[in-house]
Amino acid sequence: MKTKLAIFILALLAAECALGCSVPVFRYALERWPPDQYLAIVVHRGALASNDAALLNKLTSLTQEAGAALANMDVRTVDLATQADEPVIKPFEAEIKKGLPRVLVLYPTQGASAPEGLYPDISAPLDLGGPFGPSIPSITPGGPLAWAGPLEAATVETLADSPARREIVHRLLKGDSIVWVLVESGNKDQDQQAFESLQTELKKLEGDLSAAATNTSSLLGYPGPDEAAPFLLPETVPVNIAFSILRVARTDPAEAVFISMLMHSEADLDQGIGQPMAFPVFGQGRVLYALVGRGINREHIGDACFFLVGNCSCQVKALNPGTDLLMTADWTTFSGPSAFAPEYLPDLTGVLPEEPATTTAAAVTSTPGQIETAPPPESAPTPLPDQNAGAGKQEPSAPKIPKVVLALAVAFVLVISAVSMWLLRRNRE
Repeated sequence: MKTKLAIFILALLAAECALGCSVPVFRYALERWPPDQYLAIVVHRGALASNDAALLNKLTSLTQEAGAALANMDVRTVDLATQADEPVIKPFEAEIKKGLPRVLVLYPTQGASAPEGLYPDISAPLDLGGPFGPSIPSITPGGPLAWAGPLEAATVETLADSPARREIVHRLLKGDSIVWVLVESGNKDQDQQAFESLQTELKKLEGDLSAAATNTSSLLGYPGPDEAAPFLLPETVPVNIAFSILRVARTDPAEAVFISMLMHSEADLDQGIGQPMAFPVFGQGRVLYALVGRGINREHIGDACFFLVGNCSCQVKALNPGTDLLMTADWTTFSGPSAFAPEYLPDLTGVLPEEPATTTAAAVTSTPGQIETAPPPESAPTPLPDQNAGAGKQEPSAPKIPKVVLALAVAFVLVISAVSMWLLRRNRE
């Protein structure tokens, strides 16, 4: 039975690799995975006072100002005077009783986020799923609530932005593969030990993974699946491997919202509240998972780096582990070379195979930014094809992929992703 199971898993792995691409996960995420939207709900009763209304307008402007870095957040309001039975706020009654107006920040409805059906309509439809239907959480958060607090000036200033998050955005856009956020516990000895472990391992991994593009033997001996094979980068992929560490004090008031998002990104992180925690952040502000206390070691650091530097075997964001963070950024300002080859449209051909489309001089004399089309040729009757001339010959038809093959491919990706995420969780426990 075990042999059959092993063969089945190997078959799934082979199918997954066949469906993957040669771009590393961290770079695929930076160029192709925009962050999911958080939901900020301002709960109040009756008309807002003028200063509160001004704060609400300022909060809303963080997501709407044209030509500026925007926060991945939607802002909604719930007036208890007329919407007391609004289902979306029912789970947070205890939080609302602390005082009004109050801001509730909920994790995105996609990715490793909230349970299905949590977000009924408030004033506009909310998408509860990705391209394959409702999203499957890869790591269950400790609840849908990322942060809650009063509507005040400090809330508006730090809800979607903070010094640490600005530095993360700067480093990722500059070209860092992963920014490791080390949330300190307050115990200087433990925090320093965690920092030194990260620093030592990341320095070695950075060199070894960079060398792996041309030398597989440099990775032998490191923990990780299939030795170094999945981590070889083709010469055509212009990607540099660079890791950095950002230390954040857990008691820093400017980072209270940011730390709350990190601490609630998994259900069991409250058990390690007195220990340092390391969070690998990549792509457009996506955190993979947390390493806690003694879990900040060679094996687990290597596992996270191997996964993020490895080839992106599953290109569907919702099927990959991780949780998007709430940040203010313009991710389109990344100026490095793309890791993806240019996509060209195929040449146009005529309606019939025997009549390829022709290009005239008028068609190629267009100026930049303007496309000119050639005048159509004089119409002439199209002769019917000679039925006998092609006797015994048949134009080969384009191969078609059966729907069942596509369905099986998607099933393979779903199964192997679930197994991979289960193994990652089990590895860290």
